[in-house]
Amino acid sequence: MKKAIIAVSIAVWSVVALLVIALLITSALGKDFSIGGKSFMINFGGGNVTLLREEKLTLDGTTMLDVGATYQDIRIRVTDGNQATVRHYDYENAEPCAVSDSGGTVSVNANWRFSINLFTFNFTESPRLEIELPSSYAGNVSFVTTSGTVRAEGDAAWGDTVLQSTSGSVNTDGTLVCRDLRAKSASGSVNLNRDVTGAVVQVSSTSGSVHLKGNTKCDELSVQSTSGSVHIKKCEVAGGVRLKSTSGSINHESEIRAKEITAETMSGSVGMGSLDAEGLIHLKSTSGSVRADAVRSPEHYIRSTSGSIRIQVLTGTGEVRSTSGSVKTNF
Repeated sequence: MKKAIIAVSIAVWSVVALLVIALLITSALGKDFSIGGKSFMINFGGGNVTLLREEKLTLDGTTMLDVGATYQDIRIRVTDGNQATVRHYDYENAEPCAVSDSGGTVSVNANWRFSINLFTFNFTESPRLEIELPSSYAGNVSFVTTSGTVRAEGDAAWGDTVLQSTSGSVNTDGTLVCRDLRAKSASGSVNLNRDVTGAVVQVSSTSGSVHLKGNTKCDELSVQSTSGSVHIKKCEVAGGVRLKSTSGSINHESEIRAKEITAETMSGSVGMGSLDAEGLIHLKSTSGSVRADAVRSPEHYIRSTSGSIRIQVLTGTGEVRSTSGSVKTNF
């Protein structure tokens, strides 16, 4: 038994020694060293990120652009040109992305690969899909990555829009006009940094914060974070506004106008600006305070279990109650 353990140890350390020697040699030559196959790869030195594929996309008659990645980032740039382009930057021995056109849908997909980067020295460039779209393109779009980030740059006018990452952040740096919008991250933040106009806008993060920094205009708005905070600047919503955080705060800077407004958190505070609704305004915190500059509606339900309540201007009828905190309104 001991001989077997010794033999295995010798084999393991021999492999480690060979890998270290390979790393030293390739580093001395200014190169990177990678081992692996089509679906598995170990990079020593970080791996060089290079352009694997560049292709012009024909979007005439296209109703849907579907872009999928795994560990790669997705960067979307809206340009003044009249042609779309995809560029795939990745490790030198990775498979180039696949591009297909079927039934009015153009699909761009980067192949899945389990990648381990050891002794990474490349901090500036990451594997990514860069998509250039002309500003005239107004079809449906879906940009989804597993462990990368999604960033849309430039003002865009799209149809149904999906921006999604499982373990990375989602960001928009330009104004966005679309039909239905779904921006989602499981373990990263979602930042819509400019104005958003849509029919139904749904923004969510499981373990990150959500920021809507511009003016949001839509028919229905739903913003949710499980373990992060929710930050809203300004909203004009024809229907209902639903803001929810399980273990983070909900903050609103300016004003919300909607048919109904709900802001609810379990273990954070609710801090609102001016709220105007045709129907019910519902503000609730289980273990935090509730504050608002103004609550104007025919009916309201405002409650905190273990925090104070401060509403500077309160109109309509309803309930304002704190179990273990003070209540102050119209001051």
